Amino acid sequence: FSSFSRLLEPTLEIMDLDYEKEKLCVKETYRILYPANQFDLSYGLNQGTISNLMASLRSSKEILEIQITSSASPDGESKDNENLAFKRMESIHKLVVRELMTRAVNPMTSSEVFAQGFISSQWNEQPWDSLLNILTPKQFKGYTKLKEILTADGPVGSKKEKLEKILRDYPALRDTYFPMLRNCTVEILST
Repeated sequence: FSSFSRLLEPTLEIMDLDYEKEKLCVKETYRILYPANQFDLSYGLNQGTISNLMASLRSSKEILEIQITSSASPDGESKDNENLAFKRMESIHKLVVRELMTRAVNPMTSSEVFAQGFISSQWNEQPWDSLLNILTPKQFKGYTKLKEILTADGPVGSKKEKLEKILRDYPALRDTYFPMLRNCTVEILST
């Protein structure tokens, strides 16, 4: 029995170390918002977030993985929206790679940065009903009307016409809430 225990000890120690390392991981999230039809970081609506992202990438901490998710709002042509979402993701991806490989402390090699699964990325066009996830009836006076339109059965074309009317009646929807759908989110898992 005792020799069997001794054989297990190194494995248990490794497992304990992995568990402790997992407990010490920190996940940081940075969401960069964009105006309509823009993908360049210089047009980012929240430059403070971009600065914080840069500081995190330049720090000496060990980065374990990075997830980049980019999206475009549903207004406009679908093919253009998907292209914008891709370009937003691509712009952030290039920034992340450059910063990790040129940081002063613990720079990463290209094989580390481009290792399978280290940086994962995706992009998409947000569906219209995603507005309901970021709005509440208290925030937005036209919430009930918007929800009725978005959840109603029928073709997208007729919904779009009704939505255009709401956008005219409530300009805050386009000016304040649509930028929340035009974003690029960077999640950094580090120790």
